[in-house]
Amino acid sequence: MPLRHRVVIEIIVLTLWNSPAQPQEVSEMSASYRLYRSAQEVVQRAVNAMGGDAMLGRLENLRWEGRGTEDHGVIEQGRAPGTPMPEPIHESVAVDYAGDRVAYESRSRRADGSVRWRRYVYQEGNQLLSVDLTERRASLRADPSFAEERERRTRMAPHMLLEDVLANAQSLRWLGIREAASGARTLVSCTLESGETLTLVFDNATGLLAGMEYLLDQPLMGDATVAWEFMEYRSVGLGLFPSGYRVTINGRIFREINYERVESDVTEPSPLFTLPEGIGAPSLPRRPVRSEESPPAPTWPRVTEVTAGVFYVENIRPGFNVMFVEFVDFLMAFDAPAGYALLDEIPASDVALGSTSSSVSETFITLMKQTVPGKPIRYVVLSHFHSDHAGGLRPFIAEGATILTTGGNREFFEQVAGMPFTIVPDRLSGEPTEPRIDTVTGRREITDGHRIVDLVEVPPNPHTDEMLIMYLPDERILFTGDLFYPIPLQVFPPRNRVPIMQFFVQWLGERQLAPAAIYGSHGVGAGTSEHLERIRSLRERR
Repeated sequence: MPLRHRVVIEIIVLTLWNSPAQPQEVSEMSASYRLYRSAQEVVQRAVNAMGGDAMLGRLENLRWEGRGTEDHGVIEQGRAPGTPMPEPIHESVAVDYAGDRVAYESRSRRADGSVRWRRYVYQEGNQLLSVDLTERRASLRADPSFAEERERRTRMAPHMLLEDVLANAQSLRWLGIREAASGARTLVSCTLESGETLTLVFDNATGLLAGMEYLLDQPLMGDATVAWEFMEYRSVGLGLFPSGYRVTINGRIFREINYERVESDVTEPSPLFTLPEGIGAPSLPRRPVRSEESPPAPTWPRVTEVTAGVFYVENIRPGFNVMFVEFVDFLMAFDAPAGYALLDEIPASDVALGSTSSSVSETFITLMKQTVPGKPIRYVVLSHFHSDHAGGLRPFIAEGATILTTGGNREFFEQVAGMPFTIVPDRLSGEPTEPRIDTVTGRREITDGHRIVDLVEVPPNPHTDEMLIMYLPDERILFTGDLFYPIPLQVFPPRNRVPIMQFFVQWLGERQLAPAAIYGSHGVGAGTSEHLERIRSLRERR
């Protein structure tokens, strides 16, 4: 439903609900109804405090931008488990009610010093324009899921969050009062159309929406509480708007943004809806016309046997690849993948489909068994502790596989095996299994007398303090996570990944490793000697 129409409909419905024409017997109904009515009054008070129904109906364009910090260590994406790693972030959002468009842009720095600078423009209907401002390229896709994703992003503004709450007013329930150092807070629960439940937190003194909370099944963390806190409200244009926000996960600050500019009554559209100069306008991918003789469209994930008994699994989730190796009487997996939560959405969605944070690795395990039936998974090698690479270790523990990792990560993985995963229970929750964890120092050879796989420890690098790569010396095949990004030579290298690949290529030379094919968790296909030579030439020119 277009944003403007939704606002008008909600105002009408709210007016009807607040009508004094309620039957006498309804007003004297159950405690559930009284909790519903109390919650409704709290929400309406917040709307009034921010400018009232009339203000919501007059919104045309809303935009805000701010700066702050984002700590990837909170979601286990830092240099070592549990280590804080706050990095700067710049964020901009624009909402065009009349055009039914939303734009979101963020620029942040990763642990390795590279920059992630992306813009997402949700256009009318189900189209999403994705712009990589670092690599200077854009793509356009259409999918029904983008409409819901757009709604999740717009809820960053409390006005639009309350609009969605009012659209689901029948689910409102008053939960009680919580005392805090900053004053008393009233708690109200609301279940959204998607089925997810939010706990809304209102300031008793001002009536304003102070924040909200929800539960999350987070890889490597299990049961997690995500809390948003809207900072002090200020008068802006048509009403009040927060001066920033703070997001915590289990009480640790993940992101904190202070707004530098908020505009609520502008008439011209935001520049965020326009492609930056020098980036060509993309078009929607054409759907091929197929006949009965046409080959079937490729399905993802796709398993390719790159050489006898060595299997490359492409897009186990979008943008992530894994590998597994067949031995005489067992299998070995490299990495235990998971999705990740988009924490700039309310509530966060996962980039990977599935019922639990272990679903991606469950898919990986199923593919291994289907491809090579009858052989147990004896080992799972974890390249490093980051949640996208190790967040699916729990189903491998349930399989009875031994985890191979570096010494500094062992204790952390033992903790993950024992953490509560009850919000969305995974297989290990129902089948408790003692983890088997072994460590690799320097180099370790895995062999059955026929095949040899070397696990080699990488020293502290631009990405993490500890890491493992897998190398098959006879086949000269190497697999790595986050150290090399193979893509077609005509567009190689991705400029944002040059420094870390320069480190890796130099390290390969120092170790006297000369792989013929390099596969990576991120990238497309295999890197070759030509890829390596191109990175070397970049270093020489510098």
